[in-house]
Amino acid sequence: MSHAVGAVKFSNGEVFYCEYNGTVDVMKPELYKTRDELNANWRHKGWKSHSKECHNEEAVEIASSYGYGFSWSGAACKTCLVITDSYDPLDAINKLPEWFPDRESYNFKDKK
Repeated sequence: MSHAVGAVKFSNGEVFYCEYNGTVDVMKPELYKTRDELNANWRHKGWKSHSKECHNEEAVEIASSYGYGFSWSGAACKTCLVITDSYDPLDAINKLPEWFPDRESYNFKDKK
């Protein structure tokens, strides 16, 4: 069961952490403001949902360090700290984006 660090970048440049489940190829929706928070909740069970009363979704970039690294477009809510759309990376471009936190520590060769 492979899991990897994920991240979500909002339009204002703010980046939140999340967890990618490589076994089923899906990004878990929970967002964390720090890597320590992500580590404290690593592989927890459950699936956090977006509040139906909240309407603060915005377009984001989602990325994972899994494999060679990849990213895709989606939506997320800073208020609920959750990815709201596009948990599945089928549209991934097999490239870890430049904004990914601690990118250089993963030693990936970007695929074109």
